[in-house]
Amino acid sequence: MDVGHLHCLNCFFTHSVVLFLRVFLLVQAKLPEEIFGYLEDTITLPSGADPSWNLIKTEWSVFTNNTWIATYRKGKTRTERVFQYKGRLSLNTVTGDLTIHNLTLDDAMEYTVDLLNSEGEDQVNMIKLVVKQVKSLGEVFGYLGHTITLSSGADPSWNLTEVEWSVFTNKTWIATCHSGKTSTELVSQYKGRLNLNITSGDLMIHNLTLYDAMDYRVHLLSCDGVENMNKITLTVRQVKSLGEVFGYLGHTITLSSGADPLWNLTEVEWSVFTNKTWIATCHSGKTSTELVSQYKGRLNLNITSGDLMIHNLTLYDAMDYRVHLLSSDGVENMNKITLTVRQSSFSSVTLIVGLLIGILIILLLITLLFYSKLKDLCCDRWTSR
Repeated sequence: MDVGHLHCLNCFFTHSVVLFLRVFLLVQAKLPEEIFGYLEDTITLPSGADPSWNLIKTEWSVFTNNTWIATYRKGKTRTERVFQYKGRLSLNTVTGDLTIHNLTLDDAMEYTVDLLNSEGEDQVNMIKLVVKQVKSLGEVFGYLGHTITLSSGADPSWNLTEVEWSVFTNKTWIATCHSGKTSTELVSQYKGRLNLNITSGDLMIHNLTLYDAMDYRVHLLSCDGVENMNKITLTVRQVKSLGEVFGYLGHTITLSSGADPLWNLTEVEWSVFTNKTWIATCHSGKTSTELVSQYKGRLNLNITSGDLMIHNLTLYDAMDYRVHLLSSDGVENMNKITLTVRQSSFSSVTLIVGLLIGILIILLLITLLFYSKLKDLCCDRWTSR
């Protein structure tokens, strides 16, 4: 038998032994642990290594074809072995855990990790990764400076034990609730502007800024172990200014809503800008104009145009007003108008007229006095003759 044949037999024997040992170790391994990740999210696959172990070798492979995807050998780490995972893997050389970033549906499979410690002890573990789609709850619209509530999409029957809201761009938590403990001051951008409803999982954002416009994710976990991840897109719109209008004390003024004349309005909401309080609304044909005591009996709302009429103006009515409009076609808008209340022009006219009349009366009296003096003078001269 020539050297070539001997070499082939040697390679075959070596590969057979390696395959046998691998199969033997897999049989010895525990049943695959199943963990869940979400599309485009990050997940860490635990190696299952004993914390006391000093790992000198860690080899992660995909079970379908036993291809190594991440390895740590002789102090050298390699995580760029397979194109599918390029730039998406991080290997912890102390624990042996593997982190996969920006999950794809193709990442859903069984993973095997071979571990070897400094004492020569070997261990093989398997993990089954399930990648779930993130359910989109659609797009919601908010207005600059206003408040909006982002729905979590949780089932009303769930008893939530964990709620985690994050911004999609960098997966940063902005509000969480773990076992009844709520945190809403995690990111400076949202400081003092968040409220988390621990029953529904909904998130309220106050005093909206243009920087709040982005995709948000919410991770939900119920006491029954039901887990879910939803996504919602927030768009923040500018409020269109309709300028400034002037009214006079005690008079009536009409604030234009700025609605398109072609719109069929189904919702009109007038509020004062200082505290976002509704003062007059129309929802599905039902009008309310007695919402705030300051305006009681002084408002009329035109449900066709959305215009608001304020009677018997007071100086306290001078402020910014906002109107939220919604048409039957789903077109939505928010406009702002500034009302300035002046003292009645009637008083000024009266004053001017009064002054003119006074001057005329004085001139008339002077003329009469002069005429009287002149008459007396003429009489004296006639008598002297």
